Formats: sequence, C-alpha cells, structure tokens
Amino acid sequence: MGQIITTLRKMHGKEAVGVTAATGLAASNLGGVTVNSWGGVGTGEDTIMKLIDTFRHFRKKASKKRWETTKALVLDEGE
Repeated sequence: MGQIITTLRKMHGKEAVGVTAATGLAASNLGGVTVNSWGGVGTGEDTIMKLIDTFRHFRKKASKKRWETTKALVLDEGE
C-alpha cells in the first residue's frame, strides 16, 4: 500500500492524494485519516438529508478544498 501511495503522490502531488481508512488505527498506520474525517462528514450517522446539506454547505473550508483538489483517494479497507 505504501508504494501505491508514494507513486500516486509523485504523479499528482502530496496534497492531491487523500489517504484514508475505515478506522482510526488503520488510518494512522498509513499516515492518513478516517474516510469520514477526510470527507468532512463526522460520524456519518446523520440522516441522508443532513449529510446532503453538509455537502452543500461545508462549514469547514478545508473539507471543501479536499473534495475540490483531490485527484486520487486511497481507501484501505484492512484485513
């Protein structure tokens, strides 16, 4: 997985590659964050309408920027 991340970062730049995993421990092992944190949706337990509203009106500019500038998103599902 590390080689894939390195290659993607060489191709697109470090800031354009999101590195995520489903759990905090798995994300930490990759040097990334949870997919929910990366996406700016918190726990993701809100209603569908609330999640849609979150995407429409990102409260955090950093979340919006990630969605707009990411060229590759790595999601490690573990196992």
